Amino acid sequence: MSGNIGYIGITDKKWFEHNRDRNHETVVFWRRASRRINLSNGTYFFFLIKGERPRSIKGYGVVVEANRDKIRSLWEKFGDRVGCASLWDLIKLVGKEEEDEVWYYVLNDVKYCEIGVELDELPIDFSPNIQTGKRIDAANTLKLLELLQSC
Repeated sequence: MSGNIGYIGITDKKWFEHNRDRNHETVVFWRRASRRINLSNGTYFFFLIKGERPRSIKGYGVVVEANRDKIRSLWEKFGDRVGCASLWDLIKLVGKEEEDEVWYYVLNDVKYCEIGVELDELPIDFSPNIQTGKRIDAANTLKLLELLQSC
């Protein structure tokens, strides 16, 4: 793993289900916010599904690109790997205009889990007040990867 840390990202349930149901191995995780999360290539990005109880991590991917682009361009480049079936669904979900820009992260080698790993099973302090996500150290990244291999 060469020291790569992980990031647990709060993930929209519809985005997750759309990509999981199509078994996309490459997906595009985008952010409404104008501020970038500094995730380097090789970072493990874990999916914590927003609003589900118990709070569970249900998959992950590896960051291979971080960039910013217009919503329309994002759709034209990646199609439904952005987690929506159409450009109009994407515009609606993002809540911006098609010419507005968003930050995005291309994730490869994506794995999905039905049950996942409950946050309570992990030695990670992840407050319910966190809005976007949290970095985790190499030891917790390895632990999560190990637990998710068996799901």
